[in-house]
Amino acid sequence: MPLEGVLSYYAIEPIFQARKKNYADAAISLDLGRTKMRVEIKTDHILLPDGAHLPWTLLQSVMDNPQSCFEIQAD
Repeated sequence: MPLEGVLSYYAIEPIFQARKKNYADAAISLDLGRTKMRVEIKTDHILLPDGAHLPWTLLQSVMDNPQSCFEIQAD
């Protein structure tokens, strides 16, 4: 089942911190902190548990808007 959820600055900040430290994965929340999941950190994207990719350009757009939340939906 494809993941759906909400991306926010606070939810994905751990990914950027882990990337700086060259970690292979990080824990994030796509439901405003209710639960956590591990995502794999790749060179040009992160890999969600369902196999979906979120590119770094998209994640940077979220980081550039710390007051906003962005819904992600399955195709």
